[in-house]
Amino acid sequence: MPLPIMDTCRKRKRKPSVYSLQRLGEEEFPISRSGSFRDNVRVFLRDFAEVEDYNVRGSPVWCTLLSREAKNTVIPLYTIEEDVVRSSEPYCDHCRCTGWSNHFVSKRKYHFIIPVDAEWDLPLEDDVFDLQTHLLHGLIHTNGFGHLICVNGLEGGSRYLCGREMVDLWDRICTNLGARMITVEDLSQKRSLDLRLLYGVAYGHSWFGRWGYKFCRGSYGVTKNDYENAIELLGSLELDQIEQCKRIKQVFRHYREMSEGNLKTFKDLLRFILIINEKSQGYRSYNTVAANLGSRWPVRRLEYAAEVIVEALKEMKALKQSGMTRQDVRDSARLHIGDTGLLDYVLKSMNNVIVGNVLVQRYELDDATKLVEQKKDAVIEASVRSAAQVVLDSKHFVKEWPLWDNDDKIFRFVCRINNPSLIDLRTEQVTELPPGELVKVSLQATVFDLKQAIEETFRDTYCILTNFEVNEIDELKEDDDDSNLLFGKLESCSALTVRGGGIDLESTLKFQGGSDTWMVKCVCRARDDDGERMISCDVCEVWQHTRCCGIDDSDTLPPLYVCSSCCDEFAEQQKRVLQPKYEFQNPGQMLMIGAADDYFAEEDEGCLGMMMFPSESFVSEQFIL
Repeated sequence: MPLPIMDTCRKRKRKPSVYSLQRLGEEEFPISRSGSFRDNVRVFLRDFAEVEDYNVRGSPVWCTLLSREAKNTVIPLYTIEEDVVRSSEPYCDHCRCTGWSNHFVSKRKYHFIIPVDAEWDLPLEDDVFDLQTHLLHGLIHTNGFGHLICVNGLEGGSRYLCGREMVDLWDRICTNLGARMITVEDLSQKRSLDLRLLYGVAYGHSWFGRWGYKFCRGSYGVTKNDYENAIELLGSLELDQIEQCKRIKQVFRHYREMSEGNLKTFKDLLRFILIINEKSQGYRSYNTVAANLGSRWPVRRLEYAAEVIVEALKEMKALKQSGMTRQDVRDSARLHIGDTGLLDYVLKSMNNVIVGNVLVQRYELDDATKLVEQKKDAVIEASVRSAAQVVLDSKHFVKEWPLWDNDDKIFRFVCRINNPSLIDLRTEQVTELPPGELVKVSLQATVFDLKQAIEETFRDTYCILTNFEVNEIDELKEDDDDSNLLFGKLESCSALTVRGGGIDLESTLKFQGGSDTWMVKCVCRARDDDGERMISCDVCEVWQHTRCCGIDDSDTLPPLYVCSSCCDEFAEQQKRVLQPKYEFQNPGQMLMIGAADDYFAEEDEGCLGMMMFPSESFVSEQFIL
């Protein structure tokens, strides 16, 4: 049976290269991460991808073939370079929803896509950017900021790759190409259960947290502090405090017996269940694992090291110990194998594997065995529900890569533009200036060389900076001439503030938040678009969440909507309209007296007389009869 898409590959004039799926993106493979993303991605496309004979929406397409020997499969990884100026969708909705509305619009977007299995032999269609069925779809802007848009594993329709392998590959690609920050909207589920809630309570982070993704931005005004407090509250719930029906009691008792009584909190329970679930998944023979590792050691050598490790575990089990730490196993195996590099490599690869007739698993129960301090206050159901909703409303997570490495042969700077003209452009959505750009120059560079490198970087990256010219750098002294060397004047890896001209302020492609000036002001404290459903007031045109306005997601939007603030204002205006026509300036300084028979005429018997007191002192001197 031929490998998928290989028939298509044979039709090419030049035999394409095939790269290992497991190795792509590892350190120094396929490229060395030394420059910025915009430079690295060009090298990747030039040397490690084949250009296709068609385009998508006018954008060129490259293909990199990845092999997965275990499944006897070749997988296509497509890269599409989208020209933002010519694009029908130049702005980035993902940037806007994750709080990056203040970023300049980059000149190019790079889409990395692995289609669903059935489409590997077919050319990409024009709707490829909008599909959610891809096994992998990631987007990175020219400045290195990007988004993991969708991942679909075995449950999403793949026959060859699981979701964890897809995220592993994406993470290595981002690292190798020099990405700076990548966001993901975590909507992953298992049988209708939101994994961000399950993993959040069990591990303190989302499912993507194992790759270093952390809280970025919450919906409905949720802050990082709200998220952390909610995680802490839910995880520290004592199992004995949770209201239990008969079925729940059976579940708790079952897992407590399995854990030998180590489960005290809800966090302990969920983490233990997840570990048991991983244990029940399919196991692999270590012989098969070793054959597919592609290491520098022979397979027979790897198998022998695994057998030595298993013997050490057996000896410990004979002493009625359930397991060993990685360091203890290493020390015990060193009595038989002196190559510590081999031992570390084998230990790293041993998890859910079978060696002989022994199942070997790796556990991480450090935090699970810690007892949580007893809480004096009773658990309130409303607070638990509120905390769970906070976790569910925290969908946007971000991973950041450090900018620096240990290369001492060049200067590296993060250069940020701080022109007064840009400050004037700030709106309700854009409240701060964009992040800086990475600029590299040699150790022998002059001030002029640095200015030129800064200009080239910004011109190549952003739409409104095509003609940007550097006038001054705040960190340099005024008397520093362009011919002066940088050495001794600036410290490498420092941040620089740049001012200059040539900024196209008339361009519509300024910020990722778009050119609209609409305002978000919701009762939940949200002040910007967070991707949730919203409705605009037909009077003040301010946007609010439909959920906060009492409109369910399943309900259709009303044809006319007036927010509560405008309703209150109308009520106040109506109240003023209905007030008496004549008002006294100081009603508190007036005294109402009844008409006296001997003072007023008979026909005025029902009248009231009014007496104005000019001052408080005057009032105090009056006699009341």
